[in-house]
Amino acid sequence: MPQLTVGSFLGTEAVIRYFKYNHSDIGEINLSGFGLRHSLSQYIPLFPIHVALGIYRQTFKIGDIVEARSMYYGLQASKKLGIITFYAGYGYESCKLELNYTYQHTPAQAFPISFEFDSVNKSRITAGLALDLLFLKIYADYSLADQPVICVGAGIGF
Repeated sequence: MPQLTVGSFLGTEAVIRYFKYNHSDIGEINLSGFGLRHSLSQYIPLFPIHVALGIYRQTFKIGDIVEARSMYYGLQASKKLGIITFYAGYGYESCKLELNYTYQHTPAQAFPISFEFDSVNKSRITAGLALDLLFLKIYADYSLADQPVICVGAGIGF
């Protein structure tokens, strides 16, 4: 997922992500999102860790078949020691998925399939670490929630 993070301006950074692909059978696949994170620790002189509040929104669509929307509000903390950054956070999240599809068995037989799904997770606790290797950033974290998640990734940063 291509993502651009710009900041910091007065302790605030903006995140934008976007992906679009037109598939001949199912239509347009579109993923987009944005977020803002603001530093709270900048207001506390000599505070030993970085603390920030964040809000993020994301949508995902596949033609007229699938639409998902998610929102996350959270408090995040981090501490950089050399090339390693330790981080943790607590957040509230919500997600809704809607699916509408008509299965065409034969020209005379069509079966509509439609449902909505709301996420099980409401709150999440995350802990992880990141390695800053010049322009290469590598991270791994674990999120404790009703549906636990392990994330591993890499990015290019300046």
